[in-house]
Amino acid sequence: MSDNREMLLEGADRLDALRKALPQVDINAGLAVCGGDASFYLEMFGDFTKLPIRGQLTKCLLTDDHKNYSIRVHGFKSNARYIGAAALGELAFEMERLTKEGFPENIYELQDSLFEQYDELCSGYCMVMGIEEYKADKD
Repeated sequence: MSDNREMLLEGADRLDALRKALPQVDINAGLAVCGGDASFYLEMFGDFTKLPIRGQLTKCLLTDDHKNYSIRVHGFKSNARYIGAAALGELAFEMERLTKEGFPENIYELQDSLFEQYDELCSGYCMVMGIEEYKADKD
């Protein structure tokens, strides 16, 4: 039982460290999605850092595929909201809305902002979790 308590404390300590490193993330909202399970939340956040969103959106943009762009950014929006990254989720929502019928003139600016915010979250998570270095997908 003490092993479980140590794991819980470690999880709680990591959540506190995430709160400090990433104040823009509502950890409590993310925990609520996970039924209060810190281990599951940390795992879900870890999975979020491995999304190939950069490559997917860039490919859609280069091939003028606004339909799949909108679909991909929709899924990303949901994932961002699940971990408590509301502002990033809102940006993705706006991008989803704007790309349903085509690409707006400012899509590159919006996409750069999305990638910048995503990279910041991923880097902060990796730092807290002791993962060597976050490497953004380039595909």
